[in-house]
Amino acid sequence: MSLNSLGTLYLAQNNLPKAETHLKRVIEMLDGATSSDLTSERYLPTAMDNLAVVYRSQKKFDQSEALYKRAIPIWEKVAGADDPDTATSINNLAALYYYERKYAEAEPLFVRSLAIREKKLGLNHPEVINNANNLILVYRAEKKLAEAEELSKKFASAAGDADADALPILTGAGVDTDEWSKHVQTGREHLKEQRFAEAETELQLAVKEAEKGGVEDRRLAATLFNLGHVYAKQKDYGKAETTYKRSLSICEKVCGDKDKEVLRTQTTLAKLYTEQKKYELAEPLFKHVIAVQEKALGRNHQEVADAMNNLAAMYSEAGRKSESASYEKRAKSIDAKNTKAQ
Repeated sequence: MSLNSLGTLYLAQNNLPKAETHLKRVIEMLDGATSSDLTSERYLPTAMDNLAVVYRSQKKFDQSEALYKRAIPIWEKVAGADDPDTATSINNLAALYYYERKYAEAEPLFVRSLAIREKKLGLNHPEVINNANNLILVYRAEKKLAEAEELSKKFASAAGDADADALPILTGAGVDTDEWSKHVQTGREHLKEQRFAEAETELQLAVKEAEKGGVEDRRLAATLFNLGHVYAKQKDYGKAETTYKRSLSICEKVCGDKDKEVLRTQTTLAKLYTEQKKYELAEPLFKHVIAVQEKALGRNHQEVADAMNNLAAMYSEAGRKSESASYEKRAKSIDAKNTKAQ
């Protein structure tokens, strides 16, 4: 097995000291060497990218940044400026900046990596959608809400039904994108097929991978949200509630309590309480979502109507018919106004 392969293996095993040792030896051997073999030429930037991940995991952000900055121009030379491998290195540097809350530095890099991936892989490719979500999060952090909304609309249909319950995600420092994506996608497929034991196993593996990015990694929030669905579908309400709450806590820390994805997670949690007839816990959550959406979107927005319908359904199930009728009437009024406006 080559030194590069050994270094990558140790990294996958989270044996960071050995990974660092082997990858540094690879870089020392290849740095400055010449080769007409394009496959061999890719070993150097690959080793640099992998060592940068090691340094990210060790919180050595300056060293990680320096390696990414060295790797990117090498990728551009040996693979091309528009190659997906080049885009991955650029995306990883952007993710490092985001993790350090250097949003101004992260934004143009996410824009560039998204453009490369979209051109080469197409709008519906998971890497493209994930990259778009990364950029959306940067826009939100920078309070560029119009740009975030525009990009969200562009990729809403691209996400597809299989990802309808997935939160936006961001590459966290130390997270192996390929490994995390593999477990999440497999877990979602198992969930869709109602193979709950397999879904739980895959998503728990994805949680472990996402946790390498730190407690505020949006990958972790997204994975926990999906894992909560696995428990909810099996009516394991205790685990579902705990898992949803953990996902919600991460989202609130990263984006604030008025973020769209925070509201969606609160709605999901409220529906879980409704299913358990814990109406006293569901009601304030539904009302909170309505209040925030009315203020942010306007009283006649369709999402406000949807939120009111959720509350009306809860009241109906709780036997509070008059309150249910009241909210249902308000929702229908909004629906009528929006239909007329079209």
